Amino acid sequence: MQKSSKILCYIKNTVSKLIVAKSNLIYEQPPINSNSMEFFNNPTNVILSIVILLCVGFLIFLLLREFACWYWKINDIKKLLEDIKKNTQQNCGKSQDNLTDEDNSISNPKT
Repeated sequence: MQKSSKILCYIKNTVSKLIVAKSNLIYEQPPINSNSMEFFNNPTNVILSIVILLCVGFLIFLLLREFACWYWKINDIKKLLEDIKKNTQQNCGKSQDNLTDEDNSISNPKT
């Protein structure tokens, strides 16, 4: 009985030590290094960082746009609409030629 109580006491002490150590790790602040802010003191570095962020953001935008166009089949729809437009223009051109021939035959009947 005493052996099991000693084991339980040891486990309690170990667990409490682990909890204290974990809480110290969570709330412990790293030391402030003055060298870490020197990068942003130089205006060239700030501008370079902004340009790099804008380029990365633009590339992400292009990838997401391409995915959205593929997902909603916008590229296929655009191609089909262009084909329809081309066929409609070809058919309209043929029908305009036919109409002018018919109009001419009606207005100038052959005797």
